[in-house]
Amino acid sequence: MTASERARKGEARGTENAMYFWDTRALADEMSRNVLPQREKMKYLLAWTLFNTLAVQNALWTVETITLFTGIKALLVIAVNVVGVLACYAANRRGDDTDFVERFICLGWPVIFKITVVIFIVSALFVAFRVILDLPAIPYLETWGRGSSLLVFLLTIGGEVIYYLWLMSLIARVSSVRIGE
Repeated sequence: MTASERARKGEARGTENAMYFWDTRALADEMSRNVLPQREKMKYLLAWTLFNTLAVQNALWTVETITLFTGIKALLVIAVNVVGVLACYAANRRGDDTDFVERFICLGWPVIFKITVVIFIVSALFVAFRVILDLPAIPYLETWGRGSSLLVFLLTIGGEVIYYLWLMSLIARVSSVRIGE
């Protein structure tokens, strides 16, 4: 009997807590019956985040010269994303331990939008001041490691850290609210 057939019959898939990588029907069946635990949902979100982070880093490597700096930057971005998702999950578990993925996505959207706007404004102001004041390039700030920008690196890592801290606090607030208490 396949995992899809077991899921449709209401049978548990076992204690292995293995993620579905190919059998989307079985996953959809578990979700429609509301039997997929929060921890398993977090694993899918973490895998999705890690996959997208790796895809973005890979895409950046096609335009950047691969150096020690770009390697360190890629590892830091991956680490911040993994630790950030796990920290947000832990904050949700300390509360009511429900609706983690929904909270992560819904609360994360306005947070990332605001941070992106701020980073865009800071970057634009930096470039504008440099152009208006005719300032020379700042070594190691604008070009650190052939084709890589330390400023972009700092804004990226800083923005991601702020994103996860902000999101973690929102998730903690939402998960600790008890209606009727």
